[in-house]
Amino acid sequence: MPFQLILQNSDIYICPSFEGGGIAVAEAMQYGLPIICFDNFGPGETVGPNYIGVVKQAATKEANLTAFYDRLILMICDDELRYIAQEQSLKRVDDELNWETKVKQLNQFYSGMI
Repeated sequence: MPFQLILQNSDIYICPSFEGGGIAVAEAMQYGLPIICFDNFGPGETVGPNYIGVVKQAATKEANLTAFYDRLILMICDDELRYIAQEQSLKRVDDELNWETKVKQLNQFYSGMI
């Protein structure tokens, strides 16, 4: 099944890894999915500061698992929280992650150098 179809039929996107990229997270945000991920390079940076689904990294593996699990259960059970995360995802994509916005930002940057 294509990744886009999976995203379209999902309610929440979780990224429990500590990997360095954030492209899959950005794609999920494009579909308005609430994201749950760790506050790290890649996914944590992609969702942006103050995103409601970000889990702060703990000192131990067990604490990380517990914190991630707790955030997931909260997101599943709390409709209002899920709605806020959906809105944050769509706003982040519109404000920072779409190509039109990036091109405008680059044009402004380079125009300022001339």
